[in-house]
Amino acid sequence: MPGYENVALELARALRVNYAQTGDSVGVNKAISAELSATRTHLQKAAWSNEAHYRKKHHGLNRVGKFFEYYWFCLLDIIWGNGESLLKLLRTLSVIYAAFAIWLFQPGGSVTQTIRDTFLIFWGSYDGSIRRPVLVACAVAARTMLLALFVTVLVRRLSRR
Repeated sequence: MPGYENVALELARALRVNYAQTGDSVGVNKAISAELSATRTHLQKAAWSNEAHYRKKHHGLNRVGKFFEYYWFCLLDIIWGNGESLLKLLRTLSVIYAAFAIWLFQPGGSVTQTIRDTFLIFWGSYDGSIRRPVLVACAVAARTMLLALFVTVLVRRLSRR
């Protein structure tokens, strides 16, 4: 890949399109990885670099915007690998499930009962025995978002084949 991030980013995008048109799904996946890596590097340099090019091009509020853009990119990478990693999405699901179990646990209560109740609430078999409507609403929202992210990862991965 070229040394400049913007050139590497454009080359990776062009390669991704070329690989997709020829039906090479392995090449598409490699091009997407290169594109994500170049994007991360570009956003990081746009936010913090002291190079003259970045200082001249990104200054003032534009640079502050690049900070937020970089952090948003990193957050999405952690949550679901920017749509490319099913394992990261499963890790996020596990963390959210554990957070709900901790939120639901009551001192002196049974851990197995808490895990069962968390499962029932999170996966939609809520029977009304737990009187925490905020917890149920958050679980429904999290479940819906995770399902949407899961479908998106599947569509992105399977549409390349």
